[in-house]
Amino acid sequence: IFIGLKTAIEKKIWMIQAELGSAPEIDE
Repeated sequence: IFIGLKTAIEKKIWMIQAELGSAPEIDE
């Protein structure tokens, strides 16, 4: 449960950073 929750939180944070244009570069 904790691992899944952590993953969801990290994903949401990444999405917010992406909206701000400060997300880490990833292979698209």
